[in-house]
Amino acid sequence: MGSNKTYNIHILLLYIVLTICLTYPTVMNLNSGVPGDGVDASLFVWNLWWMKYALLELHQNPFYSDYIFSPIGVPLVFHTYTPLYGFLSIPIQLFSSPVFCYNFIFLCTYVFTAWATFLLARLYGLGIVPAFIAGFVYAFCPTRTIRSLGHLNLLSTQWIPLFFFVFHQALHSDKKRYGVAAGFFLFAAFTTSYQIFVMLSLMLGIALAFILIQSIIQSMKTDERSNQNSEQNLGLLFDRKALQNFILMLLVVLVLISPLLIQALNELRWEGNYIQENVPSEGFKSDLMFYLNPYERINFFKKVGWIFQAGYFKGTEKFLSPGFIALLLALIGFPFLVSSRIDKLWFKIWGIVFLVFFTLSLGSSLIISGNDTEYWLPYKFFRTIPLLNGIRVPGRFSLGVAFSIALFAGLGAHMLWIRKNIICQGLLLILSLMMIVESVSLPYPIDYIKRDTSSEDSSSSPEKRETRGRILQIPYGLESGFRPIGKHVTRQYLLQQVFHNRGITGGMVARCPYEVLEYFNLNPFLHRINELQSSRFNSALNIRPEVMKQITDKWVQISQLDEVILYRKPIQGVSLNRSEFFSLLTFLNENLPLKRVSKSPDKVVFTLKRRTTPIRSIDFQHQPANDLFIYNHVLLGNPTKFSPREYIRAFYKLKILLPLTTVRPQKITLRYRGFVKNPGRQATLSLYINRTWISDLPYTDNWRVETVKVPQKILKEGLNMLLLSFNEENVSPSQSQRLDQLPCSIATISAGFHYNNHGDARLIIAGKNYSKNTRGFNAVIINPSNGKVLSSDSFDTCGFESENDRFAKILEKLEPGMIVAAAVKDDASVKITKRLQGALYTIGGSISLKKKFRYAYSIIGVKGWKPGQAVEAMHENIVTLTVGNGEIGLSSITLDD
Repeated sequence: MGSNKTYNIHILLLYIVLTICLTYPTVMNLNSGVPGDGVDASLFVWNLWWMKYALLELHQNPFYSDYIFSPIGVPLVFHTYTPLYGFLSIPIQLFSSPVFCYNFIFLCTYVFTAWATFLLARLYGLGIVPAFIAGFVYAFCPTRTIRSLGHLNLLSTQWIPLFFFVFHQALHSDKKRYGVAAGFFLFAAFTTSYQIFVMLSLMLGIALAFILIQSIIQSMKTDERSNQNSEQNLGLLFDRKALQNFILMLLVVLVLISPLLIQALNELRWEGNYIQENVPSEGFKSDLMFYLNPYERINFFKKVGWIFQAGYFKGTEKFLSPGFIALLLALIGFPFLVSSRIDKLWFKIWGIVFLVFFTLSLGSSLIISGNDTEYWLPYKFFRTIPLLNGIRVPGRFSLGVAFSIALFAGLGAHMLWIRKNIICQGLLLILSLMMIVESVSLPYPIDYIKRDTSSEDSSSSPEKRETRGRILQIPYGLESGFRPIGKHVTRQYLLQQVFHNRGITGGMVARCPYEVLEYFNLNPFLHRINELQSSRFNSALNIRPEVMKQITDKWVQISQLDEVILYRKPIQGVSLNRSEFFSLLTFLNENLPLKRVSKSPDKVVFTLKRRTTPIRSIDFQHQPANDLFIYNHVLLGNPTKFSPREYIRAFYKLKILLPLTTVRPQKITLRYRGFVKNPGRQATLSLYINRTWISDLPYTDNWRVETVKVPQKILKEGLNMLLLSFNEENVSPSQSQRLDQLPCSIATISAGFHYNNHGDARLIIAGKNYSKNTRGFNAVIINPSNGKVLSSDSFDTCGFESENDRFAKILEKLEPGMIVAAAVKDDASVKITKRLQGALYTIGGSISLKKKFRYAYSIIGVKGWKPGQAVEAMHENIVTLTVGNGEIGLSSITLDD
């Protein structure tokens, strides 16, 4: 026992040395740079900093931040947050920087991935040298190392071997610590990478299913011998002690993740499901040849040109290779599954894991050398399964493939090692050396940090710490998942923020509510900056100069802005030309009361006096600038924000931002009304402040003035969210085909690409959005007797003619009386066919989409209606349609202490 522990420690030290050498010069730049290509690593550095800053400095929930996307803020519940790393790094951050913590965690993932795989391979019966090779293969394989360029969450593969190491022992031991440890490692995977957690859960499911099947088979063959090593694993699901450890594992992981689950459910309730963002269609596919395509910057053979770069299909992640030497060793190991010296049961399980994960990693259809065979693969259906579809890019399953290959590579090395002849052991030595050479990527890619001290200096004094405002950095940009707005500069700004500790207007998160992005995208001041920095102009936000001045003045007050930094070249690859730079400079001087404090060839720094005058009244009557207080990105009537109007109208939910300079009890007076289209139904409006119910208000067909008291504990300094939510009592089923007599309310929103350079499609049925929100037609079919949604689908009639036939076929087969609501996102006209246009006429449509490129279009109709009877509209930017009750009008809000 003591000898084994000594060997384990020596192996750990050897992995530490190899990690330092193969990632050099990372260890020499622990405080001055981060490994990677300057893309995503800074986001994870920010994650570590925010966890510590939110808990120790701001004393707030770390799963929300208004220090990015300021002043609105953004939830971090579905962000790739790695909260466990952030929490564990707090003691280290007290004496070092977040950059140092990131690099330390980065190196640890290599060491513990290798060491845990070594321990697991030893548990399966492999010798020390073969187990060492298995650990090296997994830790330094190309498909894992490519994640080191910025994806710390996907680099956290150590939880897979660590979990199965303790899980294996939990099945064979009555010691409860193994069940607790297994539960903790599941929790650790969940809180560092949800995608690793899904893979780990899928592996566990495969293992349990295989053991159960083998147990049943064994019980049916009572005449077979039961004293073989591998057979001792069978029947474990019926062992009382193993079952106790399994239940203990589940209890531990459920208790630990329950606080996060509660926050996630609360977020889904208030903001809807924004977990699955729209992924480009090629993101669901991988080329089979990607497994022979390592990344040139981290693979020696490709770096020196021994492997050519093939023009494969352009998938989202093109580097899935587990390493050529690892593949060779795994091929040697596969035939030796019959050996009695290894744990056959678990190697069979990992063989099945390999097949399952390899198939899933190829995506929704089989592609070979760039040729799409259009043969459907299991991932096409896997990505429709809730929770499991957290892995939105199939190529990431290659991490599970590589783990299986690493174990089989260890098995192949084991078979060569135990031969005890000079040829086999010499071959193993040569292959091991080649494997190390293959993994050499010296010097390892390092993104060196360039600190901008201008903002740090302005907030360094203790007196200014509590009163400092927010920063607007130009070029401006913010990002969420696959949707960027503005320039790709957010990662650099996040890295600067961990040093100056001030709120910024931009930012980046992996998942973000759609309304947050749209609020910034449709902000005229920020939108004009985005236009000027990109040398383009969008007529959808054509604001008169005097109105722009009013909007800018109001924005400064809401955002607590007190510093603007204009860069010529903020990061490598992003710069402003002379025309863009001076156009922005002119625009800022015309609309902001700026005071220039510094100027250099690369940047200009301005300050402006913060306005701390409290806002006591918000009047929407003919005051377009006050639309900045409206959180909804689409309004009814005149749907374009920042246009003169008598009052604002929204459907089902109306969200208003209330800025407060001090926190004290408030009386809020609202002048509002309902629009009762079906007077036979009882309805109310619920008033919420910061997601807390305050009062129910009458919903009537006339203007009302209501005053409510809001307790101080509900309010906060800065922006508060007021929500008016429509509620309607359940009614008895109706057989009427009249739209205004349906037992549900319907609203549709359609935005073409030119509205916001993105498009939008919403299908709100009884307050719930059923739209897939993808390019082309988004449609729902509604039962007219009870108002229930029978189906929801999307059809890319912009890109594929076959999608026209699919949609047309559904409409043609509908029974008479069925209700259809549809809305177009981006465009639906490019490939539209006469068959689909005719099918739309059968539900009451009359507008032709032909040659209406990127127009907004929406329809609410009934199967069997004549052309022209449907509620239908088309516009070059945006259209909204409503049927039934649910519209809310608001004229003004008054605040009083």
